[in-house]
Amino acid sequence: MHESARLNVFLGARNLNEHFLPPHLAYLGSFLRKRPMNLLFPFSVTISTAICGVLATEAAFAADPFDQAGYTFLATMMALAILEHWFLVLPIPAEAMWNWSMKSRDAAQGHAHDGHSKGMTHPTTPITSLGSVN
Repeated sequence: MHESARLNVFLGARNLNEHFLPPHLAYLGSFLRKRPMNLLFPFSVTISTAICGVLATEAAFAADPFDQAGYTFLATMMALAILEHWFLVLPIPAEAMWNWSMKSRDAAQGHAHDGHSKGMTHPTTPITSLGSVN
C-alpha cells in the first residue's frame, strides 16, 4: 500500500501537501502533479478494499485467538491505508490535522539567524575548547 500511495502521488493527486516538505527538500515538489485523480487510484482502492474485506472475514472466522488478532491487525492496517488513499483525492483540508507540527519549523526559521531554538540556549563556545572542570 505504501508503494501504491507513492505511485498515486507521483501520477497526480489533489492533496499533495507539498508545503510540509522541509526547505532543503522543496525541490521534490516539482516531481508532484496536482490533479483531481489519476487512473491508478480506482484500481488501487478497489483491490485494497477487496483485500481488506478478505482479511476482516478471516479475522471474524478464525478459530485461534492468535490468528484472529493477526488478521484483525492486518485488516485495520489495510483500512487505514485505504483511508490514506482517500485523503489524497477528497476535497477536504486534511493538512489542518498537521498544521500544529509546522509551528516548530516556523519558530526554528525565525531564530535561524542566532542559532538558537525557541526556549533553548546553547553555548557559543565548542565543548572541546572548554577547560577541564575540577
